[in-house]
Formats: sequence, C-alpha cells, structure tokens
Amino acid sequence: MDIELSAVFPALNEKENIPALFAEAERALSRFCARWEVVLVDDGSTDGTADLAEELAARGDGRFRVIRHPRNLGYAAAIRDGFAAARLPLVFYSDADLQFDLHDLRRLLPHLADHEIVSGRRRHRADAWPRRAASRVFNTLAGILLGIRVRDIDSAFKVFRRSFLEEIEIESDHFLFDTEVLYKARLSGRRVKEVPVRHRPRRGGRSTVKLRDVRDTLRGFLWLLGNRRRWTARR
Repeated sequence: MDIELSAVFPALNEKENIPALFAEAERALSRFCARWEVVLVDDGSTDGTADLAEELAARGDGRFRVIRHPRNLGYAAAIRDGFAAARLPLVFYSDADLQFDLHDLRRLLPHLADHEIVSGRRRHRADAWPRRAASRVFNTLAGILLGIRVRDIDSAFKVFRRSFLEEIEIESDHFLFDTEVLYKARLSGRRVKEVPVRHRPRRGGRSTVKLRDVRDTLRGFLWLLGNRRRWTARR
C-alpha cells in the first residue's frame, strides 16, 4: 500500500521537544510513507514554541507547516484545525511531547486496509499512577455508558482515513475529542482497530493535563449521550 499521510501535532509550550519531534517525524514518515507532511498546531504557546517550529519548518522542503493560534483555544480546537489543514488521504495525530515513538506507525498502517480508525494502545504507560488510575476509570465508564470497546480511548496515537473525518463534525472541546470520535464511529458502524504501541516518559516540558480535565471529560459523557439521537439520525 502506497501510504500518503498527514501527521498532525497539537502543541502547547513544547519548545524543548520541537527539534527532536521534527527530526523523529522526518525519519519515521520517510521510512513508511510515499508522501507525507507534518502540520504542527501551536495552541497559544507562551514559550516560543511557534517561533522555533516556524524557523525549523522554513529550513525544509515545504513538508513541515505551522498553524498558530493567537491564544489558547484548547486541545480539540488544535486538532480540528490540524485536520482541516491536512491534505493527504490518511491523517495521523499525536502529541508533541514525544511520549510515543513515531516509528510505531508501522504497527498501525497495515490495518487501514480494513479499518477506518487504528488507535495505539499504550502497553506500559509511562505516566504517574494517579493519571493511569484516572484513565482506567474513564475507559471503563466509557465502555459501560457509551459502548466504546477500546481499552485506551485517550491515547494520542491514532490514524484515520480522511474520508471518515470528512463525514463527521467534531463538536466537543478539550479532551473529549477522542471519546467523541470513537463514539461516532461506533454509532455509524465504522471499524476500529487497537494496536499495542510503546509509551515513553516525557523528554521535556510539562504535562498540561489537570484533574479538572478528567472531571470535565466525565461530565461530557452526559453530553454525548444526549446527542446520540441527533447523530444517529444523520446516518
């Protein structure tokens, strides 16, 4: 399969990680893709992330692009804008903190022949135990309430067929993005594959996830359930 892929990276105050991110992305994508591009969406960083990313992108051959938000609009907004800017048939996204090894894309890509979404499942999650515990509770509740049969819903290592993304509207804000997309995929009968991938400690910068994000995301379950009839009617 000749892979043509857009890689989207939302970033907030990740200046320390940008050079390594761009270098690893170029190595991995050049290895697995016939055509590729990188779209970094700076979501209102205050540490110079966007300036450095634009400087590095300008040295390349046009395959690296930077989108700047003048202020912080939230995680989902950054991903939405990145997806809208993507030009190629497959769209991948991951965070800019390099906790995922981008070479693990080779584990996901073969499954796109039979699935609309392929998601990386962190085999050994390199996060502190409170965050792992919160994620476990969240995934369990999502399975019970929404019927999502994915073990690692909020894994920021997913690749989509562009045709699927063009048929749905991402409406949620912040960290409900993954849950909304997987829920809409379930409601529309789309095929989702989960594949084990590696997970690494952060190399630099700080996590922007807070306990209130988990609280707000759990509240979002009610919003998703309340919209089920509307989304189902569109099919």
